[in-house]
Amino acid sequence: MANIEVLNSRFSLYDKMYSHELREHSFADWPFRAECSCTPDKMAKAGFVHCPSENEPDVVCCFFCLIELEGWEPDDDPWTEHKKRSPNCGFLTMKKDFTELTVAEFFSMEKERLKIYLVKGRHVERDTNQSRSHGKCTSTPNHTYTTALLSHVCVCMASTTPAACTGNWTPAVSHNPRWFPK
Repeated sequence: MANIEVLNSRFSLYDKMYSHELREHSFADWPFRAECSCTPDKMAKAGFVHCPSENEPDVVCCFFCLIELEGWEPDDDPWTEHKKRSPNCGFLTMKKDFTELTVAEFFSMEKERLKIYLVKGRHVERDTNQSRSHGKCTSTPNHTYTTALLSHVCVCMASTTPAACTGNWTPAVSHNPRWFPK
């Protein structure tokens, strides 16, 4: 994963990618087509979204676990590669189609996806800080995550019911100046 901005962008865009059709549309410029194991349809069914760069035309990212894979060969099986690189991905263990999930199941999946995002974000920020300080771990005052968002995340993750997390939060709401500094 390149940087925190890429991670943030992917996380916010990929919430719509539970849909196989939307994932498959991302493979419009995919270099592997017929006669390959890693066709756009198979890649999308395995949870991948195509996110090429100028130098890497075959980069994909799982919309759920955010694992990024590149260097695909025509005979690579997307499910096998996904399981090998990210065996605990919640998408891989999902037994139903997205359209068959209950609200509670969807909420649970999104909660897991959010946990993965937060962990990956911490790792990206830590790695960035360490490279800036030449191996010395330092903290930065410019945290990418806003306190308002993190407070909302904590409330949603602590909850056991979908009703507690409405998804509607505004950074302007300041119930506690300690957690919402102006």
